[in-house]
Amino acid sequence: MAGPRSWKTPKCQALSTWGFLCLTTRSNPSNLRYKAELEAVLAGLERRGAWQKVLAQEVERWERATSEEESTQGTGYISGVVYVYQKCPVPPLEEG
Repeated sequence: MAGPRSWKTPKCQALSTWGFLCLTTRSNPSNLRYKAELEAVLAGLERRGAWQKVLAQEVERWERATSEEESTQGTGYISGVVYVYQKCPVPPLEEG
């Protein structure tokens, strides 16, 4: 599976200024590394002023678990997160 860094540039460029992007990811144990990478990419885009976070919402029963090991507290479901970002105009880089 490709990590978040492999898609950030094309998706950022394709989104029009002030457009919204909704991303989701699982919070189950086998996906925690990917989730951490995704959040690092999103934080970097936010620090640079490229995107503004509108929402980061935890969802307890995001999807059905395919195994008991992946289930959140034996519920039969996997928790997840929904992220909504808005693309901001990025000022040109200053030469210097």
